[in-house]
Amino acid sequence: MANQCRRWSMSAIIFGPMPVPEVLAWLDQQAAQIEPEPIWPGCYRARMLPLIGCFEQARAKLTANVERMIDRGDRLGVALNSGWAIESEAGEYAAAEAVARESCDLLEEMGERSYWSTHACEVAFALYHLGRYGEAKEWAGRALEAGARDDAVTQLMGREVLAKVAARHAQFDRARALAGETIAIADGIDCPEAQGYAALDVAEVFWLAGDDAEAGRQAARAGEFFRRKGATVATVPAGRLAEAIARGVAAHEYDPASPVQ
Repeated sequence: MANQCRRWSMSAIIFGPMPVPEVLAWLDQQAAQIEPEPIWPGCYRARMLPLIGCFEQARAKLTANVERMIDRGDRLGVALNSGWAIESEAGEYAAAEAVARESCDLLEEMGERSYWSTHACEVAFALYHLGRYGEAKEWAGRALEAGARDDAVTQLMGREVLAKVAARHAQFDRARALAGETIAIADGIDCPEAQGYAALDVAEVFWLAGDDAEAGRQAARAGEFFRRKGATVATVPAGRLAEAIARGVAAHEYDPASPVQ
């Protein structure tokens, strides 16, 4: 029971407001208290390392732990540890799409819907960054249909994608409405990484809609959230967007598919 509690507390810690360097040290402390050596601390380290630019280390850590899961027959664990976050932070969106789809396929085979909805959002995010807006909209819509109403992560991510797609198609009233819903959900959680990406996506929506002032404000908020978490890699797209808005770059010239490295 103590080990199980430590595992669930790890999830809260990595997604909560504790800065990344402190999270990594805390995970090491927890892992040292559990015998035999557990798999999940390594997976959670792989989830944190990309936020500070340690992509290869994260990939190696994830691969090693997924191999242990395969040996144990832990199909759900394999499905939940796709590496999407690593590839997304690295700007490798084609790879991010591929691994997220693999997760969705595995979860679908198991008849699992709750986690599936979140991973479907991950597919949608990758597709959007690849410029495949129609497919991104389809996947985000499917995710929201499958996800529970109180599943904050799915509800947040799905709306972010739909808002940006609507803005790209000049459906600005719908885009603004979805952006407002996104902000409301993000304000109700204490997850700086997710809140930062929500603010960043909303900034893009308002910029495309011609509201540079609000776009700049949201881009600045995104940077604040990322700095609070210690997510140094994620501050790059936030700063780039804020700079582009300040310089008066036309919104249609903004390339969401450019790498963040």
